[in-house]
Amino acid sequence: MEYHENYKDYLYSGLSGKVMNFSHKMMERPKSINNERILEIGAGAVPHFTWIKDTNSIKEYLISDTKKTIDHLRKTHIEIPKYLKFHSYDQDKDYSQIEGRKFTRIIASHVLEHIPEPEKLVLKWVTMLETEGCLSVALPCDPGLLWKLGQKIKRRKSKKLYGLDAREYDLLMSKEHINSAQNLIKIINYYFNKPKWSFFPFFFIPLVEINLIVTVNLNLKSFRG
Repeated sequence: MEYHENYKDYLYSGLSGKVMNFSHKMMERPKSINNERILEIGAGAVPHFTWIKDTNSIKEYLISDTKKTIDHLRKTHIEIPKYLKFHSYDQDKDYSQIEGRKFTRIIASHVLEHIPEPEKLVLKWVTMLETEGCLSVALPCDPGLLWKLGQKIKRRKSKKLYGLDAREYDLLMSKEHINSAQNLIKIINYYFNKPKWSFFPFFFIPLVEINLIVTVNLNLKSFRG
């Protein structure tokens, strides 16, 4: 979905807002993550640094997103932290401007479901991590049953904020979420040794079909590509 001034209300209000907020909190559960130099891909309406407790450890936080999103973030954030920097990938979709940079952490929250070649991108991010680096990923449990139910509920919000009827909304989502959570999990499981996935809300039943969100923190040392 192209960035819109109502995008924050669409994602981060009501029940969907609680789910999105919790997915960010889930990525912050490990205490050993090095947040010294962070690259966040596709931060969208709300960058992840809002959920990082120890921001004093951050020396650089680079947000890579579209120019339209970055411009909106600059306008809506009253106080932009000194460590926050921006990179527009409108004309630089292969990250050539930051080629060769190394980060202690890369964050991709609700990104991989939109990418035509997710495997290629995951392998690209791996090359941009420092030796002890971490890749943090959050995914919607689409096309799980609970997720589908949630999307039916969100039709009303899309009608109110964007003027989309049910058919238009369903078509938009079919074009936006081009990768299933099941397939993305298989890709990551292939390249990383025993990743510890966290599911919400039924964390004790690790199935995409009956959950809304799944997250994982991947240490580079567990990469086996």
